[in-house]
Amino acid sequence: MRNKYNLGQKVKISVSGEIGTVNGIAFYKKNENEPNYLIRYKNNQGVAVENWWDQDALESVELKPDFDVITIRLSKIDGV
Repeated sequence: MRNKYNLGQKVKISVSGEIGTVNGIAFYKKNENEPNYLIRYKNNQGVAVENWWDQDALESVELKPDFDVITIRLSKIDGV
């Protein structure tokens, strides 16, 4: 039994595209090899909700920053 996702990890709900955070992991006797995950997310109506999802209903998410990183190269200027 191996978790595909970890507590605190961001995941996407495949059917809706909503992104949330894993807040719980549970194994049930009916399917001991595939955990269920408690996901906290904001639904399409903007309401915060928590629901349990099967592992195969979720996808990994690679979040990108909301800003661009700018690299500035500073050079020493003679006489300054």
